[in-house]
Amino acid sequence: MSKLGSILLAVQQTTMLEWLTIGSGLLFVLLLAYRKRTAWIFSFVSALFYTILCLYSQLYVRAGIQLFFFVLGIIGWVKWNPNLPVKPLIKTGRLRSHLLMFLFGLLLSFFLGSLFIQFEQNTQLYYEAFALAYSVVATLFLIFKRIEGWIYWLLVDALFSYIYYMREQYLTFLLFSGFTLLVWFGLINWAKEMRPRKPITKIDPPLVDEKL
Repeated sequence: MSKLGSILLAVQQTTMLEWLTIGSGLLFVLLLAYRKRTAWIFSFVSALFYTILCLYSQLYVRAGIQLFFFVLGIIGWVKWNPNLPVKPLIKTGRLRSHLLMFLFGLLLSFFLGSLFIQFEQNTQLYYEAFALAYSVVATLFLIFKRIEGWIYWLLVDALFSYIYYMREQYLTFLLFSGFTLLVWFGLINWAKEMRPRKPITKIDPPLVDEKL
């Protein structure tokens, strides 16, 4: 079957719940790019839908991961409360925090990879475990309005795109390619917001000669 035929068949077989999961995920990234608090509603809604899909398919490890993303969505909603003191966007955090988050992602990758081997008997899922682990890292950075989260996410979505292309799951590959473009847009948009704004100077109105 051709790639186009495979994509069309996948579209026909996609359920309404799957489309709702995809749509809410896309809205989450788009609204986050504009720093809208409502983005986190779509975050935990998408994670909840994904959890249901995983449980239905008996993919219990993935269901547990999505429940964790559901919790992160709630945390994001709370942290972005406009009534709380909001920290400005930070281009680069401390080196120590980056090292700790990198190590956390690495340990989480091995942990998820071992679970995939134990419950799904598939050693090739280590790549997916790595991508999922650093998706958690990216989300944590964005919860605290660290722009580096977009960079992590950009690399993660590019890796997911590669994984699904190699699996010949071309519709999912196109979806993650779309996510990658949205993440790139979010990175650029947040970078623009970080640029120092020129102070607005008050200009006196021009003098008008009075007619004699």
